[in-house]
Amino acid sequence: QACLAAVREYLPEAKLFCEPEGGFFLSLILPEDVTSEAVSAIAATNNLLLEDGTKFFLESDSPLRSRLLRIPFSHIPIEDFREAFQRLASAVQEARRVRV
Repeated sequence: QACLAAVREYLPEAKLFCEPEGGFFLSLILPEDVTSEAVSAIAATNNLLLEDGTKFFLESDSPLRSRLLRIPFSHIPIEDFREAFQRLASAVQEARRVRV
């Protein structure tokens, strides 16, 4: 629940692919003006390692393919969720600024 609360606080414009009741990953659909590939690359420069969702679609033309972001949370201590999602929100904002 702490992970979902952090998503809602720092990334209110993102949508949950589904709301998990457990597991190891959270799948987010990013806003239309950024790609998961760009956000992942920018986040990595801030020590936040994420998986862009392009590998998880069979159809290469799926409209969500470039916007799905998988976030591993099973090894993040609960007290670090807020900082992790602050970094992710910063990466989304940076991806918007550098978008061509």
